[in-house]
Amino acid sequence: MLWQQVIPVEAPLLVRLTRDRLGVQIFPFLHPEQTEREVNHHVFLLPTMRRRPGSARTLTVFGPHRRAGAQGQLDRRIDELRPLDQSPLGARTRVRNARGGAPVQYDRYARRNAKMKTRPAALSDEIPDLPVPPPTRFWWANQALRWYFAPEYLHLDRVDAKRPTLFVGNHSVFNVFDVMLFTDALYRERGVSLRSLADRAHFKVPLWRDLVVQQGGVLGTRENCAALMRRGENILVFPGGAREVFKRKGEAYHLVWKERFGFVRLAIDHGYTITPYATIGAEESLDILLDASDYLRSPIGRYLKTTGLADRYLRGGEELPPLVRGLGLTPWPRPEKMYFLVGKPIDMANYQGRSDGRTLRRARDRVCRSLKQLIAAAHKHRARDTTVGTVRRLLNRL
Repeated sequence: MLWQQVIPVEAPLLVRLTRDRLGVQIFPFLHPEQTEREVNHHVFLLPTMRRRPGSARTLTVFGPHRRAGAQGQLDRRIDELRPLDQSPLGARTRVRNARGGAPVQYDRYARRNAKMKTRPAALSDEIPDLPVPPPTRFWWANQALRWYFAPEYLHLDRVDAKRPTLFVGNHSVFNVFDVMLFTDALYRERGVSLRSLADRAHFKVPLWRDLVVQQGGVLGTRENCAALMRRGENILVFPGGAREVFKRKGEAYHLVWKERFGFVRLAIDHGYTITPYATIGAEESLDILLDASDYLRSPIGRYLKTTGLADRYLRGGEELPPLVRGLGLTPWPRPEKMYFLVGKPIDMANYQGRSDGRTLRRARDRVCRSLKQLIAAAHKHRARDTTVGTVRRLLNRL
């Protein structure tokens, strides 16, 4: 479907029109030789397709047309008018001038990326400050979680409150309570307030995304992480991302990091220390009944794969949440006792000034090995633990 819309401007400008909830974007490029009178009588057409950030797309801008015949059916608002000579140009979207001029390459996402890169200090616009630390804001929820899961923390004394640190942990299947318990303990015991890097999927869910922000979460991009590091914040990251949250059967305590090196690169560039920590117990609180592999083997899953919808919208099935069972027949986690084991800080100063692939892989593998050793040590500690009550053991069998 095509929308037809008049764009009256008084000078060659880059205009962005959006429609709420549909993300329709119009980026007309006006030829420098066009006069003001000609510009004011142009109508532009644009197909309303949505594409993921970074994907290539060809947009053709048509005109001129009769201004009186343009009946725009778009509920629109002009977000921003920026002079053409100040607009960032890229090489992902091809826009052809209405008067037949040479095609111009324009990156439809360059303005957003450039905005983040050119204004790193204006964090109030991108990353809001937290006047009240999340553990204080949610003290009532954390107290209830401590009663329910009876967490035990080992080696919290390894955390240096005076030195900014990047904490790297293992994600548990479909469980966010372990993150809340860890951030609460760091704040109570060491006075450290964490800002967590969250996956994009969190910010697609209404209400939930507000809760993530109140918990100190920010969109997990390199720009946001770099901005936090420039401020000297303590940061929490899970390199496994959504794939590690939506685990599949038999993947308990597996680290699914793929080829992700961004967190070590940023730690090296900003002189951050990486502190790995392991969480066990949360994986046993939920049982996976159906996972992404089961979905994709179904007729609907095969259709999604053959049509390419799974790759386009679900990252090849990685964003398919598993069907889980917790306490009884509910998805509520069972009251498994959780254990948190903090490892020794890993100083990235030894890799300073080196950002080649071999160095990044060596640094990442070092963090990965340390985290796996912590997971194994936490399992041994749990096997020796005799403080788990009888009621808790019975409930965990339900």
